[in-house]
Amino acid sequence: MITLDSKKKCAYCDATENFTKEHIFPASIIKTYTTEMRSINDKIDHDFQGDLVIGDVCATCNNGALSKLDASFIKTFKSQMAEPLNPGDEVVFEFDYDLLLRELLKISYNSARASKNGYDAKVILEKHVPYILTGSGKISGTIVSLQIVTSANATIQETGESLGMMKPYLLRSASVEGLNLNPKNYITRMVAFNSFWFYLLIPKRSVTSAIKNDFWKEFKSKTHLHGVLLKKGVESIKITKDKTTYLHIDLIEKMRRKTKR
Repeated sequence: MITLDSKKKCAYCDATENFTKEHIFPASIIKTYTTEMRSINDKIDHDFQGDLVIGDVCATCNNGALSKLDASFIKTFKSQMAEPLNPGDEVVFEFDYDLLLRELLKISYNSARASKNGYDAKVILEKHVPYILTGSGKISGTIVSLQIVTSANATIQETGESLGMMKPYLLRSASVEGLNLNPKNYITRMVAFNSFWFYLLIPKRSVTSAIKNDFWKEFKSKTHLHGVLLKKGVESIKITKDKTTYLHIDLIEKMRRKTKR
């Protein structure tokens, strides 16, 4: 016998019916790509043609609050992120901090639920559901930074022959691994849109300013690709070329998965 408590529930509310397919990344962003879209599925450990969706979001949330949030972010994406940047480019990134953070948390939450290792992140991220939906109830201490990754000239290592420009056309949401960070207070995730790679340092619970500052210092000390800090109340930030990096082999290797056709 199935009890009410064991029924499938919407990831954003308590609805138990009228489920829809929610894209991990907004469908309108995915449609801007003219090349073949390949997605990574961590649960079955390969990439495939198509885009990832999840089926645990009700129609009311999907077509209501989440759709409105996506519509606001898509304007920012199309005006600033749709095309990869070139080496030497400088960026003046204009943003609404709360709308940006809500979208990044939504994508991270969707991605965590689709990952075989995403349970811990899911539990932490679902605490942000009220903030994602309406902008209320945000847990203090979240840190957001932006790393600009530009195109790079690809060459054959053995001969030095140029293969042309390698452009970071990609969408990616994942946990950040391998930094040996203190796991007590924070989880660390990234969400990438072409040249714009956002790092999210998300507290497991409310933290003090001192704990927040110490974790940001620790994160910076353990990676040279920590990006530029984005702050609430700031509507634009200039990222000079010395603060950017290029699409090099280490970054590419972290994106690889088995391929199944």
